[in-house]
Amino acid sequence: MYVTSAFAALVYASNIRYAESATNYLAESADSDPFLHTWSLAVEEQFYMFWPLLLFLVVRDCPPVQIRKRLATTLIVAGFLSLLLSIYLTFHNQPWAFFNPFTRVWEFALGALAYLGGLTDNRRRTSELLQWLGLFALTSAACSFDNYTRFPGFAAVIPTLGIFAILISSVKAAQSVVTRVLESPAMRLCGELSYAWYLWHWPVFVLARSIFGAESIASRVMLIGLSFALA
Repeated sequence: MYVTSAFAALVYASNIRYAESATNYLAESADSDPFLHTWSLAVEEQFYMFWPLLLFLVVRDCPPVQIRKRLATTLIVAGFLSLLLSIYLTFHNQPWAFFNPFTRVWEFALGALAYLGGLTDNRRRTSELLQWLGLFALTSAACSFDNYTRFPGFAAVIPTLGIFAILISSVKAAQSVVTRVLESPAMRLCGELSYAWYLWHWPVFVLARSIFGAESIASRVMLIGLSFALA
């Protein structure tokens, strides 16, 4: 039944397969596909294939002192165009907005901008404020987004900017509460296991649903713990 999904996952084309079949990622009808979560891995690998080539072409023959500026300009332009495409497709063809690698470029671009420096010259108090604002944005998105939220589009800007704010402020706010929590042994362990945890969590949930039916809050917590243990 899921041979096509399995093959698409194997060749890192899950996102294309689900976009072409107009899959609604948040719909209950998609909950039974054990390979559904591999769409994000496909987007990631596709991004890694074309992005280095683009950056190479951008900085080729560029004076060393201009490389950082040219990279930042490229990230901003590519990110802006990607965000516009994401917003447009969210209202006109949501599956392609969700699974399309080009509608996700702006999210990767923000991460790259954070690495290049961004606002790391901020004062410590300003950086701490940015961290709390970023945490508030993430919490607000997690608590308010539901199956009816038009996503990604404008909605994706909120959590993505939240993460960006935390990233660019962490250097100057090394002793803040947020930074200390993120650098705690427990959070570091979660980070180290996050990839395997992600791979395990969805098949575990799909298998549990097929056997026991709908989950309660308690059973979901147990399944999350089981996924973590398997990771």
